Amino acid sequence: MPKRINNIFKKAITFNKILEAHNKTKKGKRFKKQVIEFEMNLESNIIQIGKELLSGNYQFSKYFEFTIYEPKERKIKTLEYRDRVVQTWYVENFLKPYFEPQFIQDSYACIKNRGTHKAVDKLQKYLIKAEKEYKQVWVLKCDIKKFFFNLENKQKAKEILIEIKNFY
Repeated sequence: MPKRINNIFKKAITFNKILEAHNKTKKGKRFKKQVIEFEMNLESNIIQIGKELLSGNYQFSKYFEFTIYEPKERKIKTLEYRDRVVQTWYVENFLKPYFEPQFIQDSYACIKNRGTHKAVDKLQKYLIKAEKEYKQVWVLKCDIKKFFFNLENKQKAKEILIEIKNFY
């Protein structure tokens, strides 16, 4: 039976939680113009975000799009810094606490105390085990070109995410 979680949104809208999200978001970016400007009025920016979230009037800005060429050409879409703070706040307070415990032991990306190196170590262990059991072992590494940009049925993807959210 699905477990429903109620009355957690407003409790998570605190100055300290939004400040924690800002500190996490700025890692590796503290000398960027948007971060410096946000920090120049840090207290009022955090209070304003909290008020907008509480009132239900928070609006995300439009995506800023640019292209990078290393290691290959890719289109990047990013939000303004304050929106990324809100995203981090949301992920840390609502997604991670409820979804991470549901992940299998071999999930690594973006999980604290796990990462690329641990994933590679685990893969090597599995390959050694597979080589003992099977004659040939194959590994498929792939990337679906422009997956998110080309996702045809965005509405269906949203419905699936809402269904998952409602399940928990």
